[in-house]
Amino acid sequence: MNTSIDICKNHLCEITVTGKELDNNSYSQELSNGIGSFRYTDTVTINVLYKVNSDNEETLKGMQISQHLQKTENGEIHNVPDKTQFKLDEDGLYRLVHIILPTLEWFDLVSEEFGVNSIPYEYIYVYDNLKVYKYTENGLVQVPLSDIFDRESEELLSEESTISLLCNETFTICNTKRCYTKIATKLLNKYCPLDCNLDAFKDLIYKRDLLWMVINVVTYLLELGSFLEAQRIIEQFTRCNNFCKEELKGKGGVSCGCDTSNEKFGHF
Repeated sequence: MNTSIDICKNHLCEITVTGKELDNNSYSQELSNGIGSFRYTDTVTINVLYKVNSDNEETLKGMQISQHLQKTENGEIHNVPDKTQFKLDEDGLYRLVHIILPTLEWFDLVSEEFGVNSIPYEYIYVYDNLKVYKYTENGLVQVPLSDIFDRESEELLSEESTISLLCNETFTICNTKRCYTKIATKLLNKYCPLDCNLDAFKDLIYKRDLLWMVINVVTYLLELGSFLEAQRIIEQFTRCNNFCKEELKGKGGVSCGCDTSNEKFGHF
């Protein structure tokens, strides 16, 4: 299957992941028998999000499942758009794994009508209610859901597998930009007569300039494709970035990823 996705960001530091396989005509027509290629309603999408550090190590941050078929209480059937959403609580590099596989219902229908041998795949994986099954000589056997996340598995990546898998990267500095905007707005709204707190005013200017440098350096590195170096800058900046944590606290925002356990860069 020709898998592709769109990753759209919003001002709330969220991403929306939309599968584009329907637009690419990667599915067969709904009136087909679903043997050679899958119909949209025969499949589900599993999107898995990882946070990536500057050493290219991944931490699982979330998983969303998009059911392509919805049945109402009165028996009506509706197609559901392949769309999921994630909240990015930390700035930096993320890796998104987009997985499509058929449902257990598809397997049961095809095997009952045409026989299992009619399925033209050597490695048959199917999904049903948060469980994944693999067809073996002993029939369907449940396997850990995490098994299908393995991007180094020759079996999963094979064209002979019922699983289609795509990996994309995205980078966010949404929280840093929100922090910058709040501090810049404070400066714009602040009138400083002779008797004002000049130290506090200078502190805001320092924070504003620091944030602006980080945003521009990271943006330039991303334009060069240096994602891990941009991630290193974000890690260095946010390790003890207490002032962003305070600026965004209680306003529906989050910290910029502050980790006060390591203070070798000092407090900004």
